[in-house]
Amino acid sequence: MSTLHSILEQMTPEAREDAVIDSLGHGELLGWSWMCRPYTRHLGATATYDVIALEFEAAGTCSPPTAAEPRSPTPAEDPAMASTPYTVADVMTTKVIAITPETGFKDIAAAMGRWKVTALPVVEGEGRVVGVVSEADLLPKEEFHEHRPGLIEQMRRLGDTAKAGSTRAENLMTAPAVTIHPDATLPQAARLMTDRHVKRLPVVDADGTLKGIVSRADLLKVFLRSDDELAAEIRRSVIGRLFPLSHEAVEVTVSQGMATLTGRVRDHTLIPMAERLAHSVEGIVDVHCRLEGLPSA
Repeated sequence: MSTLHSILEQMTPEAREDAVIDSLGHGELLGWSWMCRPYTRHLGATATYDVIALEFEAAGTCSPPTAAEPRSPTPAEDPAMASTPYTVADVMTTKVIAITPETGFKDIAAAMGRWKVTALPVVEGEGRVVGVVSEADLLPKEEFHEHRPGLIEQMRRLGDTAKAGSTRAENLMTAPAVTIHPDATLPQAARLMTDRHVKRLPVVDADGTLKGIVSRADLLKVFLRSDDELAAEIRRSVIGRLFPLSHEAVEVTVSQGMATLTGRVRDHTLIPMAERLAHSVEGIVDVHCRLEGLPSA
């Protein structure tokens, strides 16, 4: 990779910045840096490389995917996988803007503005997440811009006053970062965001290496599934499995994400379970269960 590094060194700052942006769309240069390990310490070695564009491959291999290469389908794309719970890996964003501990305050603010994000993971080494810098971490500098806090206020807000005087990510970031693994379920990710009052989570592997970002908006992607798709999954993974002998007598309709189950089934004791399982289908907003047991002979 020495040749690539030499090429980047000869570029103007503007050209280097364009190369970073281009890498987001093409998986070139910086785009596969930590996944294939070719360009690790050159990133962040100088201020030029302190803002890093990363794109990770869901399969975790070292070569960018081509049109001819198959990829693993998501549950939404493969009916046979429809009963498999969605995981963070299914919805996370794999194009990530990251910074290093050495990134300066203005570079952080510029990156947030340019890429329309409100928080940036801080990475070191081969992509290990060591913290997160959010807009909230930058605000104290503006808050205390026109006046110095008094002694009492400094004691009461030690963290904020320290960040107000900081100029690099290593002193601004919230550490350790709140992270999540790719195989975590969407409810687990939602609970973690709620409990820790964060809007997005860096997705890391067992070694803490960055693999993507999952946001609140990503978790809501499951609600974009079509009504027909949701109805088909309920018929297959809920009704078909619980009521193999009477499933044809059950009608499943979905409108605007709200499912309605009507009909008569042989084992009425399974009706509450059918309602719960229908509720658990990713993308279902509500369930109206009108199932009834067959009358006694």
